Amino acid sequence: MLSRSPEGWASAAPDWGPAPAPQPGGELVPPIQTAVNYAFTPIELEHPDPFGVTVVLMEKDGYSVRLTEAFAR
Repeated sequence: MLSRSPEGWASAAPDWGPAPAPQPGGELVPPIQTAVNYAFTPIELEHPDPFGVTVVLMEKDGYSVRLTEAFAR
């Protein structure tokens, strides 16, 4: 939903629908599956940027990972 304030500022509100049902046998594309595997593999990590470490590990395995500015904050 898009609306405008009296000053002309535009804002959008998400229109959340119900979550889709799980798809038995569904597969993730390989780069996403790799990110999930790394994210849920227990490792002892005392690092201020654990997501950055995941990126480094994925790049070592040959993936090209680029973060958006939203993740850099």
